[in-house]
Amino acid sequence: MSQTDTLSTPFPGRAGHGYLPGFDGLRAIAVMLVVVAHYGWGHIVPGGFGVTLFFFISGFLICRLLLAERIKHDGIDLVAFYKRRFLRLSPPLLMFLAGSGAVYAFLEVQPSGLHLAAALTYTMNFVKMHTINDPSNVWGHLWSLAVEEHYYLIFPFLLIFLLRKRLSLPTVFGWICVAALINRLLGVYVLGREPATLYYSTDTRIDSILMGAWLASLLHDRGFEGVRKFVGWPAVVAGGALLLFSLLFRDEIFRQTWRYSVQNIGISLLMINLYAYGALRWGLAILETPPMKWVGKRSYEMYLWHFCVMAGVQAVMGISLLSTAISLMLLFPVSGLAYSLGTRPFMIWRSRLRPGGAIRPKEGPSVASDDQPAPVPATANENASTRATTPKVDKAKI
Repeated sequence: MSQTDTLSTPFPGRAGHGYLPGFDGLRAIAVMLVVVAHYGWGHIVPGGFGVTLFFFISGFLICRLLLAERIKHDGIDLVAFYKRRFLRLSPPLLMFLAGSGAVYAFLEVQPSGLHLAAALTYTMNFVKMHTINDPSNVWGHLWSLAVEEHYYLIFPFLLIFLLRKRLSLPTVFGWICVAALINRLLGVYVLGREPATLYYSTDTRIDSILMGAWLASLLHDRGFEGVRKFVGWPAVVAGGALLLFSLLFRDEIFRQTWRYSVQNIGISLLMINLYAYGALRWGLAILETPPMKWVGKRSYEMYLWHFCVMAGVQAVMGISLLSTAISLMLLFPVSGLAYSLGTRPFMIWRSRLRPGGAIRPKEGPSVASDDQPAPVPATANENASTRATTPKVDKAKI
């Protein structure tokens, strides 16, 4: 890319409210990687990378939206933020636990009280790492939602503190990501932590979410012009090569330690170029197609229900390629129904927690992550933030 070229990007680097093209499509890719891997193709499809991508998207969007609120309203309304998070995540989760609980009861599978408590309190990752081989833990996939919820609990306070101290957000976030890598290395070489604890623990996976916040804060500070040196085919090839290497190199120590850091860097390079490099604009067009946007908007619900759907189909048809295909086909209407009943009715309530209480169209564009896995899935149309009359928490200028 010539240094004299003017970057043409579909949204400004500086944080703001509004639709971010392509992010629903990115969520669609993430959730389909997870679902297809869990449906028996994990030896080919990198489901774990789908989770990492979900984490990254969540970190980017939540950081960008909080920074946008800080600019527009000279503060961050924490109460409104957590109310929006609750209204986005909890109704679909409660409906899933009730509905899937009934299905599993019919199938004579009885989740324990511990599993229900872990699902309701977002502590499933801690339970999962110690009961990884427990077949009764039918809600074990909710571990990724727990990691994201822990991030939501901590990150707004960290952001406010850094803004008040006028510290460089990209620098601090970057060093925390390095600390998470060091934590994993110490866990392997010094503490002898089990692979499951390294995979499911918040302290060892938080860098994938925070790396998204790092990119959002970097673009907020410097804009796309500030990352021009990472735009072009060399950066695209480097990002793709890093992701490919992280998937193909099967050394267990690498997979427990460096893998997530390598993937985070690769995702950052490719995301910068997806929005700043004109030669990749075709990729953005694919992400904006109606099917991709439809799946992305319902990625949280798809992540919640995919194991339950497969369990029900396999109980009737047995384990086969046909039952797997039918499970995948049924997942779309099931997640669509779950979205209509458990998510859409609460959009109006969430809209009243935004500036002016403007109510968006029921199929309006989403700006923040659902989960998701979530995934995940942990993730939502987390828009604007605070009523003009609500006292602000942080008054320091950015």
